[in-house]
Amino acid sequence: MSTFTTDDLADRTARCTCGEQRPSIDAVNQPFFEYRGPGTQDNICAKCFYAKIAHEYEARRVSPEPAKITRDHEFTPMREGYEFDTYLCADYGRHPGALD
Repeated sequence: MSTFTTDDLADRTARCTCGEQRPSIDAVNQPFFEYRGPGTQDNICAKCFYAKIAHEYEARRVSPEPAKITRDHEFTPMREGYEFDTYLCADYGRHPGALD
């Protein structure tokens, strides 16, 4: 879990899995809120979106799938984070698989 302040949330938007969006400052108390802004995704590569470990030699040697994607570049941390924070809204009926 990352730490953040209300200032970090000021200009950010949060998106629910159902597609609903609201300002992050209003969504912070919603279930499963996750701040995904700058500094939270430093272990994700900005070029391929694989984790840092997938770029290491041993991971490439053992697992061929990430190796196809990660062998052509060095790991570049995604320092800016994602565009949206995430949360789960109260309208469970609109969530995929919620009524299965």
